[in-house]
Amino acid sequence: RSFLVQPISVEDASMSQTGEERVQAFRDAVNASPELQAKVTAEDADWVEIAQAAGHEITAEEIQAYATAHENGELSEFELGAVAGGFSGQRA
Repeated sequence: RSFLVQPISVEDASMSQTGEERVQAFRDAVNASPELQAKVTAEDADWVEIAQAAGHEITAEEIQAYATAHENGELSEFELGAVAGGFSGQRA
């Protein structure tokens, strides 16, 4: 018996993830990319727009739900530095 393997697109893969998983994937991407870090810490940064431009389909509601669920969670080195330096701009 032979099976045909159909490749899935990024859109299909992201739709099978939960909102929390999609936000976590974006968070991981930001922590790994100085370019994304600069974008999300810029004044008036629109995280949804930045995420979508980087290939992450997330909503402001998903970001807010993730932030609420993880408000006492661990922060990465970048996140600690950003908090210590203070954020300005739109976050969700």
